[in-house]
Amino acid sequence: MAHRERPADDPRGAGPAPAAWWASWRSALRLARRDIARHRGRAVLIVLLVGLPVLLISSLATAVATDEVSHVEALPRLMGQAQARVPLSSASHQQLQQDQYLQNSGELDGTGEQGAAALRAPGVAKDAPWTAERLQALTGGTVLSTSTAMAKATVGDRHVDAEVLGVDGREPASTGMVSLTNGHWPRSGTEVLVTPAGLAAGLPAEGTVTIDSGAGGDDARRVTVVGTGSGWASDASPADLVALPGALAGWGLQTDRDALLVVRERPVTWADVKELNRHGLLVLSRDVVEHPGQAANDVARTGYDTNTNATAALAVLLTVGIILETTLLAGPAFAVSAARQRRSLALIAANGARKSQLRRYVLAQAVLLGGVAAAAGAALGVGVGLLVDRAWQHTRWAMNAAGPVDVPVGQVLGIAAVAFLAALVAAYLPARGATRLDLVDVLRGRGVTQRTVHAGMPLVGLLIGALGGVLLTVDLVHHGREWGIALGGVVLFLGALLLVPWLLSTVGRVGGRFPLPLRIAVRDIGRQRGRSAPAVAAIMAAVTALTALAIGGFSDDEQSRQDYQPQAVMGEGFVAASGDGWVADLTARVHDVAPQLQTLPRRLVGVSELFNPGEASSARSAAAVRVQRHGCTPAQTVAFDGRLECQVLGSNLGTPHSDIRVLTPEQAAGLLRLDSTEQQVLADGGMLVIGGKDAISAGRVTVLTGSQRLDPEGFPTGRIRQATASAVPAQALPAYRFAEAFPDGRVGAVVAPATVQAQQWPTWVDRVELRAPDGAISTETQDALQQQLAQDEFLYVERGYRSEAFYVFLGLFVVFGLLVLVATLISTALAQAEARPDLATLAAVGAGRGLRRAVAAAQAFVVGLVGSLLGLVVGFVPGIAVTWPLTATGEQVVNGGVTIGSSGPIIVIPWLPLAAVVVGVPVLAALVAALGIRKAPEVTRRRG
Repeated sequence: MAHRERPADDPRGAGPAPAAWWASWRSALRLARRDIARHRGRAVLIVLLVGLPVLLISSLATAVATDEVSHVEALPRLMGQAQARVPLSSASHQQLQQDQYLQNSGELDGTGEQGAAALRAPGVAKDAPWTAERLQALTGGTVLSTSTAMAKATVGDRHVDAEVLGVDGREPASTGMVSLTNGHWPRSGTEVLVTPAGLAAGLPAEGTVTIDSGAGGDDARRVTVVGTGSGWASDASPADLVALPGALAGWGLQTDRDALLVVRERPVTWADVKELNRHGLLVLSRDVVEHPGQAANDVARTGYDTNTNATAALAVLLTVGIILETTLLAGPAFAVSAARQRRSLALIAANGARKSQLRRYVLAQAVLLGGVAAAAGAALGVGVGLLVDRAWQHTRWAMNAAGPVDVPVGQVLGIAAVAFLAALVAAYLPARGATRLDLVDVLRGRGVTQRTVHAGMPLVGLLIGALGGVLLTVDLVHHGREWGIALGGVVLFLGALLLVPWLLSTVGRVGGRFPLPLRIAVRDIGRQRGRSAPAVAAIMAAVTALTALAIGGFSDDEQSRQDYQPQAVMGEGFVAASGDGWVADLTARVHDVAPQLQTLPRRLVGVSELFNPGEASSARSAAAVRVQRHGCTPAQTVAFDGRLECQVLGSNLGTPHSDIRVLTPEQAAGLLRLDSTEQQVLADGGMLVIGGKDAISAGRVTVLTGSQRLDPEGFPTGRIRQATASAVPAQALPAYRFAEAFPDGRVGAVVAPATVQAQQWPTWVDRVELRAPDGAISTETQDALQQQLAQDEFLYVERGYRSEAFYVFLGLFVVFGLLVLVATLISTALAQAEARPDLATLAAVGAGRGLRRAVAAAQAFVVGLVGSLLGLVVGFVPGIAVTWPLTATGEQVVNGGVTIGSSGPIIVIPWLPLAAVVVGVPVLAALVAALGIRKAPEVTRRRG
């Protein structure tokens, strides 16, 4: 008999042709679409499980991309349409080598070439300032000036802190830095433009505003609002007011970010930048920013190639974790569908269908639902991300203005593709299980029993988990590479996954002594591990991540709490300022607003740290008062070597516990809780010193009084000149008393006014303390006082440490708690779907709805509790390990003999919130599962 060739598309052949393969998939997809239409609730659940993580990640990526201002996006805000921006603050008399293109607010960094004087045009003095005319002669084109300044704008009886941008908006090159909405551009020094940021702060859209330079009095200038529009004070900070560049100095404001903008047709290339570097200028070039390749081989491009490895690693870990969670959550949902289709699949297999066709029948639903979920999640995520970013900009936590709309298309499409793949992976195991059905058992209505767990699997899981835990801990504690941390976390989780089947099997075996509902539940979970294990794994993953994040977050917050340095006694406050007559003027204003407050001027030995050479150009030196360390000589104490080891107390040292406060014996007695002997030391002309300063020798301290030169910024520098030494009686007090009396950590000694006068030491009022006799200063009083302060006056009221992480922690526990609840309920729904014949049997023998509800509740509770407890144990490893890089400070820090730091990590385990998730959520899931049992099961004939 002749052999007949089978057609290529014969389903009995070894391998289908492409046309037959496509026909098989098309048939499977058509059947999947019909099944989805019949079971819309299950389809919606799968779409949500797959699509919500895509929405979350894509919205986060879109919000971050939009909120971040890239270097190219920052160019119009920093230089408008100009070709380059030259910050005057970085101009030098030496030739420069540019190291960075762009930093915050467009400020540049560079290094001077030692011994190489900056080039300059003939006839230009060495110390000649850079002006628009000088730069224009060097670069050609047109040069515009721009600057910013902080001002106190007064509107009626309100004071508003306003940032002013000085730029001529009438110049076309300023487009991008500023824009006009209504009115006209400022034309003189008495006209301003108000921006949306200024309007939100309380500035008017028309009328007049009083600009206070900070000194108050006659220095206040009244200006007219001539329009509204936008303006950028930096690349990410909007201005409140826009004025002509020369107006800021005319108002007496201290300008910053002064810069010159080069406007010309020809771009400023990298060769031009290097030439300007030789003239002592750093340059932000539009052409170099847009085309960085021209400088790639010339300098270290640290301004562009910042180290983002840590951020990228965290983003990858977060994405992988959410996709893994998606797979584990969607797996039981696809298993539900496969379980419902078990009889249909058995009938198809009995009629000759191959295993590949059965897999396609199940996988087709994942293709349709996963594709719809991924596409919808990505599209909605982009919209949600933009809305979230705009909402974030209106919160008090937003520090910078967002950039233009920026959708990371590649990232969003990649996230959608990975989620689609996760849906296929989640459906693959149920699809593969469908090919191993026992046709006789399925057609007779019998369930599927899992095989016994291999005895070595728990041991292998423990070994793998231990290896991952060690790798993760070592890399975290010793600040290892991100890939090591990621690898350790993945290995740890895989080891824990291998323990899940054994743990479920063990729970099922030990349930013989439990009450009937719980016994039925644990035995069913132990036998049907195919649907229980993915749910337990999903719960474990969620609780593991929650535990690690919670321990790390709470520990970091506790470190912030411990490191918090109060600036005043709780509920009290102070105002700091400088200048002639400011204390009397401030006291009058405070009593006008809040007459109940006590005002207490406080003096320090020395002179004010707030020098202003611009106002007093003749000031070239300042008095200096220093207390000598025991064991040093006067010559060592007055010398200036940058370390100041021999100067432990005195004016303008700037080290912790170094200031000398002037208090009457009565005032000091109340603050420092002095006894009569200690109080008498002050009355007799002595000094009380904080313990650990090593300044007292034979009951006395050596005080050196002289003068120091002032640098151009007005700060003392160099050695103490014409120093005279005097011995003053002294007594040490415990450090905790100073910490209680002066919580800001600045004061290290106290003397009486009579001692200051006798020693002829200079003093100055650094603050006026505010006290409310009837309790703490209220927030309403604080706001009213703030409105009456000048620009250079700083108000502070001590409220204690306030954690900003409360809502973050709350959201964290709510989100992960919902994940645990969803995974538990999915597993319970699957168990109920598969247990319908058993429930029908129970109903037939007289079991009421209460027993069925108890069984459903027990199934939900056991699955949730097992997964949560396992996740809690696994999460302790990364959670405790991450406290080292977050909170460990290495070795103790000692300054002036006072310990101000600690070395060990801070570990805080939030037991109560974790218990609410680990125990409370399974209990809640049990209640929901019990309430879901409403009707009696359908009783049908059981086939023998």
